[in-house]
Amino acid sequence: MNRICGLSLVFFLALVLAACGGETEISKKVDPERLIPEQANFIAKVQVGDILRDLELKSFYNRAPKSSDDPQSFEDLLDLALGETGVDLQEFETAIIFGDLSREDEFVGAMAKGRFEQATLLAALENSGKVKLVSQVYKGQEIHVGETDDQTLALAFLSDEVLLIGTVPAVHAVIDVQVGDSQPASGKVVDSLEALGEPLFKMAMAVPPDALAKLDEEMGDGGFVPIAFEAVRDLDLVTLVVDRPGEDLKIAAQLSFTNPDSAAEIGNALIGFLALGKMVIADEQTQELLKKLEIAVEGGTINIRFQAPLADLKEVASGLGNGTSSSSGY
Repeated sequence: MNRICGLSLVFFLALVLAACGGETEISKKVDPERLIPEQANFIAKVQVGDILRDLELKSFYNRAPKSSDDPQSFEDLLDLALGETGVDLQEFETAIIFGDLSREDEFVGAMAKGRFEQATLLAALENSGKVKLVSQVYKGQEIHVGETDDQTLALAFLSDEVLLIGTVPAVHAVIDVQVGDSQPASGKVVDSLEALGEPLFKMAMAVPPDALAKLDEEMGDGGFVPIAFEAVRDLDLVTLVVDRPGEDLKIAAQLSFTNPDSAAEIGNALIGFLALGKMVIADEQTQELLKKLEIAVEGGTINIRFQAPLADLKEVASGLGNGTSSSSGY
């Protein structure tokens, strides 16, 4: 499906962003968060450097269940990224990812700050064999455009420390903002994102009606169970936070609806599924973790919160990988 292709593109964008470090006077004049185009209804910020330096998160990945095709260790994962893109992700610090959900993989991009050798980065991308780049000029800004297997991508160096990469329309839109021909993103998505603070990962997205209409079609083709879909149509805004307070892993999501009745319907369904899960899962460690998952409905909003010691999550992940945890009592 196109939506899956869009997610794959986001991950590809994250892989090719590279090499961040301290700030210079030039980089301070270019703030990626102020260049997000007004077309974006999905915005995420990732503290990639903090994530990659977190030894406990690395250990969690190493102990989590994986298929034989997956990188078997965190170092293998980094090596795979290096081999695919020619970029060492351990030098990367932050990324802003944005997109227009109604245009799926046609309008998505990412920006990063850092110190990098432009020629070295361009050579690494071409040597990866994934793309052949051709230089163009758009509104005085040099951009490098290349074809992948299923997408046309562009990248530009907005300063000596700001790299932009994405689909051609997304890259053009950022440059439009930078030169003053277009307004930056504003409104509820930006306001909601700023209110989330500076966790390891944060995301805010406004759900466009046409995206819900496409979901309606997909759910109607028999591939999904249409549980309370009439209520899902009233979904308006979604935020997500992932962070590491102390020794814990914290995940918090908020789903806002235009109709409080729809929020209650969906929220009660989620609470019911959670209660069922607590009943059928026999593994005591997993049961204890489920007790830390909270779902609450407040007016037109569903709040979902989970916080637990990362060590406990590692134990459960390790048990799943070794086949020692049981998912039910039957």
